[in-house]
Amino acid sequence: MGNSTHSNECEACLCNGHATSCVYDQVKGRGVCKCSDNTAGDNCDTCMPGYYFNPRYGNSSVPGEPFCLACNCSSQGTVPTALNTCNVTTGQCACKERATQRDCSECRDTFWGLSAELELGCNGKFL
Repeated sequence: MGNSTHSNECEACLCNGHATSCVYDQVKGRGVCKCSDNTAGDNCDTCMPGYYFNPRYGNSSVPGEPFCLACNCSSQGTVPTALNTCNVTTGQCACKERATQRDCSECRDTFWGLSAELELGCNGKFL
């Protein structure tokens, strides 16, 4: 334990390769990373809002592959209040009832005309 005349030994930041520096947090008793690459968390081990974990990344670094990918939810097929978010693990956007695909960019079978103006996302026959 350090004090004003005797400092603690430095410890490496545990930033998972997504930060070049960290700041000591006295309350937590450890370093908190200054994350980059659209990562977040004390150790840069999660993705920022609007991004999800790259499934190709796995448990090891893949050269040239980003750790987090942008959600890129379709503005036409995604629920408006969830446009800039997606499931952090799968990247699945919150699709309107008649929209489909990870990014909500297509109409479900038997529906057509994907549009932001349509509450359900696509046109369809009303029964």
